[in-house]
Amino acid sequence: MEIALGVLDMAPDDFWGMTMGEFTAKFDGWQERNGGKAKVKPPPMTKAELDALRDHYPDGGSIKSPKQDT
Repeated sequence: MEIALGVLDMAPDDFWGMTMGEFTAKFDGWQERNGGKAKVKPPPMTKAELDALRDHYPDGGSIKSPKQDT
């Protein structure tokens, strides 16, 4: 909120009416326009990385990964 109200000079109602994606896009644009680096997205997660996270952080829910269906 400090960035929105201070740095970006937004009205509080505008800030609270935004989604996180909208705010992030606004701030990324501000950074790029003011000499910051353009945002570089990391590559998408591989299936092996996703499976490792699922194994490490099981949620106990009813949705099972294909690995658990066998």
